[in-house]
Amino acid sequence: MDEELLLLQQRFLQAQEAESTVRLSERNVVELVLKLQELGLLGADILHTINGREYLTQRHLRKEMEIEIKKHGRVSLVELAVSIGVDLSHCEHQAQFIVQENADIGLVQGEIVTTAYWDSVAEEIEETLQQTGQASISELAKRFNVGAEILTTVISSRLGSSVKGKLEGGNLYTPAYVARVKAMMRGALRALTIPTPLSGVWPSLEHLQDEMGIEGAASGGEIALMHSMLSSLVSEGAIYGTLRGGTASWNPAVFLRSQKEAVETFFSQNGFILYESLKKLAVPQPKQFMQAKYPDGVALSTAYVHASVVSQLDAAADEAIQGKSWCDAVPLLTPVLSEADVAELLAMCPSANRAKKEGRASIVAGTCVVTQELVQDLIGRFEKVVQENVSQAQRRTALGPASTNLPASGDNNRQGLTAEGGHQSDEEGDGGASSKQRTGKNKKPSVKMGADGGAGGSDELLSAGKGGKGGRRKTGKAGKSGGIPPAAAAPKSFAKGGGTKAAEKDQDADMVPDKTEIARKILEWYPEMEFAGVGDGEEMDESEGVLVHELAGRIRPTLVSTWLSVKKTAFSMGAEARKRRRDAVQQRMDQLYLNLQLYCKALDVFENDTTISPVLHRHLLRFFAAEIADVLLHAQGQEHQISEGLISADTSLNLPPVGQPSLTVQERLALARNLPSDIRVKAIAMVETIDGKSVPTFMASLESLAEDCGVRLRSLDKKVERPLLDTHKRALVSQLEAEQDPVAALPLAACLLFAEVHSRALQAPRKAIGTVIANLKSVPLNSRSESPYWAMIDNPPQTGTGPKDS
Repeated sequence: MDEELLLLQQRFLQAQEAESTVRLSERNVVELVLKLQELGLLGADILHTINGREYLTQRHLRKEMEIEIKKHGRVSLVELAVSIGVDLSHCEHQAQFIVQENADIGLVQGEIVTTAYWDSVAEEIEETLQQTGQASISELAKRFNVGAEILTTVISSRLGSSVKGKLEGGNLYTPAYVARVKAMMRGALRALTIPTPLSGVWPSLEHLQDEMGIEGAASGGEIALMHSMLSSLVSEGAIYGTLRGGTASWNPAVFLRSQKEAVETFFSQNGFILYESLKKLAVPQPKQFMQAKYPDGVALSTAYVHASVVSQLDAAADEAIQGKSWCDAVPLLTPVLSEADVAELLAMCPSANRAKKEGRASIVAGTCVVTQELVQDLIGRFEKVVQENVSQAQRRTALGPASTNLPASGDNNRQGLTAEGGHQSDEEGDGGASSKQRTGKNKKPSVKMGADGGAGGSDELLSAGKGGKGGRRKTGKAGKSGGIPPAAAAPKSFAKGGGTKAAEKDQDADMVPDKTEIARKILEWYPEMEFAGVGDGEEMDESEGVLVHELAGRIRPTLVSTWLSVKKTAFSMGAEARKRRRDAVQQRMDQLYLNLQLYCKALDVFENDTTISPVLHRHLLRFFAAEIADVLLHAQGQEHQISEGLISADTSLNLPPVGQPSLTVQERLALARNLPSDIRVKAIAMVETIDGKSVPTFMASLESLAEDCGVRLRSLDKKVERPLLDTHKRALVSQLEAEQDPVAALPLAACLLFAEVHSRALQAPRKAIGTVIANLKSVPLNSRSESPYWAMIDNPPQTGTGPKDS
């Protein structure tokens, strides 16, 4: 009791002796600390809590964070900031220092995690893995509340140590599980003997695992494990085969070996193999497969063949070319090759290509090599038939109207190909029987005969071959004749064009066998061609082959040309002579009529002079118009004699000499009266105009007669007039230079200067020269040329004679 009182006394004494202090509120303390920080009396690393009632340093904060990290192993920065009571940014800042200073600590997704924590996680995963045999990374990530990628990294670094398993496709597997799956795959793949898509193998393995009670067998990671195991089995040599398409399909080695043996055996025995057969053997790219295996082979459209096939085909083609024959490539090759394949092989034959380039052979009907000699031989045989047809037609024509009782050429079994009574070549055999059975649709109308018998028929055959060249001439009215050639020598169709071109072509075509008959005849000569060649054959007869049909198509145009040529040669002797006569007359008439028109223009200068104008007209009529009339009358008279059979059709034209008329007035009238009646009246009228006084009247009568005779009179135009006038001047100059007599040179000089002054050619008689000189003297001196002949006009020696026609 006394001790207690003594203790109380001491405390009371201490309390009395203690000095009094100033008490500060929390607000005052905060303001004081802030002031000290502003004055720099406190360190910059002092932090305050969120509530502001406590202060701590950066080191103390780091220390508290390290205590929490060691205590839990995995701490969220947000949780640290709440538990310590500081701002999150201070914790994040200190976390960076902690991670840098400690290698066993890491910052993951806003959390500080230690290596020890990951070790504990790995141990838990190992326990789970040993219990289930497999574990999904996604489920483990969800369980531990971490990202799958982070967890995969953590597990991968501890595989084989903390975690004893295999990581594949986002799944973890124990070695026992992997071994079991590997064994199942090894057995399944060893059992396969044909290429099998792995997409069909995996479901079977998954179903087997489900039956065995293995969980997670159908997951996506299981497929990845199987692909990995497959690659491992192949690399280890546990299974034999190849993967195709990455890991899409499995090709067992036993199948590849069988496939290789099958391809090699078939190709070596047959020398070819179809791409379709290779596809059936599960070869995905047949052409590339064969090219890699047999680089010397030949790749075709549907098959791959050995190089020896081309050599064999080339030898056959070369033999046919050397033998001037033909060969079909189809029988020489296997029948399974397509038409395109055969054509490609034939195009690869060097001999065929060389002969084709040299023009010695050609490829016909796609697969046949036909030499040019064989084609020419066929053409020669058919040309004999065509020539015989022409001979028969010529004989029928020579008989005149009576020949209409003979069989028509078109009905005569195609012009002697197989006619019983006609020509038949030695090579034709006895093919006439088959031709008798042909229907009437192949018959063609006979060639028309002329109205005048043999001569008319002959000319009509010629007109059909020439296409009616005379059609360019103007002709008279129907029923008239007298043209060149006259109607008596040829039908009217010759002078008018001979009908339409289509009708002429049909007429010529009727005289030549058509394609069908040519093809049938070729089959008689070459029966082995019956099934040769390939093609659609839409236009062929059922009894024809493609080769003979194409040969017929090539031969027939030549036969038509031969028909025209032979016909022209056989029937054109008279026509050629007639053409020469017609050309000579036309040329002479052109020259004379153009000169007449040229001289006629000079008459206009003296048109008002009633004294000299008739003189000039009579001069042109007697000298120049008369010569034109004589030429036309001579030509028509000779043609009339030929038509009457009085002289030969090959007779050359007999025209009067150039430069002067050769007939008297009585002779002209007699010749005109002997012409055919349809031109006789106009001929007499033309002759009578020569004794008139008007050149235009003569020219009108001449044009009317020439039109009926089929002679084209050429009109004088500016383009033709200028050269004729220049020729006229040069002729006068030549005569003047050669003339020594001034009196004789005066008319020449007058005509020359008249042409220079008036640009017109003048033909004047002697009595008209004075008028011409008077006309020239009226020309002003300043308008005259520098010609030296003006002196003769101004001082004429004496009146001379007029110049002759130039």
